[in-house]
Amino acid sequence: MDARLAQRLQFLANNPPKRLAFSPDGATLAVAHDRPALVNLWAVEDGERRATVELPDVTAPAEDLAFGADGRLLVRAGDRLLILGP
Repeated sequence: MDARLAQRLQFLANNPPKRLAFSPDGATLAVAHDRPALVNLWAVEDGERRATVELPDVTAPAEDLAFGADGRLLVRAGDRLLILGP
């Protein structure tokens, strides 16, 4: 197993996915984890993590994730609604 794949699998083992959402163009996968404040954005084509977002003051797991129609905004619902974007 290559080292990068081993790192990704270890990350997922330590931070199990709770909710998933694909961007409208299918290029990005947003993943909310059991750790409530964590959201990762992954490039579908090459499996690389594009970004990790640590959300301040979030205590409940995500109940839903959704991208806006143009893919620029990501909405995370849980203990409160959070809109992430440029």
